[in-house]
Amino acid sequence: MMNPQPSKFFPVRRWLPAAVLVLGLFTATGAQAAIEQRWLFIFNTSSGMKKRLPAVETQIHELLTKDFARGFREGDSIGVWTFDDKLHMGKFPLTTWDPKRTVMLESNLVTFVHKQSYSGTTSFAVLQPTLDSVIEDSDRLTVVIVCDGDGEIQWTPYNEGMNETLKQTRDDRKKIKQPYVIVLRTQLGKYVGATVNFPPRPANLPPFPLLPSEIKAVAPPPPVVVAKPPPPAAPLVIVGTHVSSDTNDVAKYSAANQVAASVEKSNPPPVAVVVVTQTVVHVAMVTNPAAAVPAVLAATSPLTASATNAAAALTGTDDPDTRILTYVGVGLLGAAVVLVIFLITRGRSRPHGSLITTSMQGNPRPPEQK
Repeated sequence: MMNPQPSKFFPVRRWLPAAVLVLGLFTATGAQAAIEQRWLFIFNTSSGMKKRLPAVETQIHELLTKDFARGFREGDSIGVWTFDDKLHMGKFPLTTWDPKRTVMLESNLVTFVHKQSYSGTTSFAVLQPTLDSVIEDSDRLTVVIVCDGDGEIQWTPYNEGMNETLKQTRDDRKKIKQPYVIVLRTQLGKYVGATVNFPPRPANLPPFPLLPSEIKAVAPPPPVVVAKPPPPAAPLVIVGTHVSSDTNDVAKYSAANQVAASVEKSNPPPVAVVVVTQTVVHVAMVTNPAAAVPAVLAATSPLTASATNAAAALTGTDDPDTRILTYVGVGLLGAAVVLVIFLITRGRSRPHGSLITTSMQGNPRPPEQK
């Protein structure tokens, strides 16, 4: 007996369960990501609404094409109810919002409200039981009630404000034959907003709060924590031939420089001091010119005082360049003094001639005649 050959469809049977599982997970993820959004239009058909029917038909056009145009999302479900003292459902088929079919939806709604029988009174209480169950089963629900405002609303968190508004404006709305447009919004089974609108003015939609998944999507990223850089290492200090990273060497080096500076201040280099008297030029190399000048000068004169002042001025500078210039200046001054002394000495000397010449120079007047 021959072994049966494996079926050529075996690979398909092998991978089919895995493909179905992946497809199921993808579908479930997409269903969670797409939040269901529903709309419920409730038209009041009491006797008080019969004279307001033309305004209601106009308001249907405004709501679908202008006021709520941005609130609709493709694929949203749209249901229609009517009520007076009783609730009426199932007369208008459930519709899916399609922007391309807005005109058709508007025409169908206008025809529907025009064919209704307007009688009885308005009772908001008939809406509560069924509406509560719809709210519980809806992720996001927008309820639009077009009514005459008679009666009271007792099943929302906004009862007091809405009832007071209806009571104060009811007579005026009746005179101008205009309805109210009450908008209620719920999310995850809870009321999240309400408005009472007065046609022909535009109707307002209260915004939906963000869902937990949406909050995570728009939440800012966590702050970036920047670690502080480590403190810098101790600088490498080289003193002489000793290499160390100990910062105490810096203090030792500074202290050594301070000691050297103080020693240099206390022992300045020798300075040439030139002291000029009337006939003698004194030159001495001293380390303390201010103290040496008075000892050198035994006699005072104008030149002595000037030289003393110059020597005292020399002690006030420690700049090497200034010292060199000072030395040059003092040297030039000494040369000038020597030149002056030389010229004075030469001027005093007279030429030596014969006795006759000398006697004539000594007595230039001629002898008297006897």
